[in-house]
Amino acid sequence: MRTHADYMDDAAMVIKKALEGRISPMNFLLIVGFFSSLVLLYISLHVHFQTLSGQINSGMLQAEKLGEEKILLTAELNRLTSPDRIIPLVQELGLKAGSTEEVTRIACYDNRKQFKKEAVRWAQAGPGGSGASTPGGKLEK
Repeated sequence: MRTHADYMDDAAMVIKKALEGRISPMNFLLIVGFFSSLVLLYISLHVHFQTLSGQINSGMLQAEKLGEEKILLTAELNRLTSPDRIIPLVQELGLKAGSTEEVTRIACYDNRKQFKKEAVRWAQAGPGGSGASTPGGKLEK
């Protein structure tokens, strides 16, 4: 197995041969060009990976920030739609709950089942109550 010192000895020998004129200038330029290309490739890849690392870190920070903002917005939505807030506002406006006789169209949707358009087609009547109403006055689930 060759060590680092052996490779350095080989490189020194190539340079020594080039200076003594025992290796052609073209071969020497090819060898120097090859090593300089390797060094430039290493540097460019290092810079590229540093840039990628920075982009990944900024993306992760942005994802954390958006996650925290989502939590805050969800909490605010829950606060705004809570009955403790809405019921006093409704009573203040003088509104009252509708009776069962006043309700003509009602649709129930079971979140555990997949939504099927055919199952609730009667609930998709046009404005003003036109279209089909509940079949037989019964609720569909």
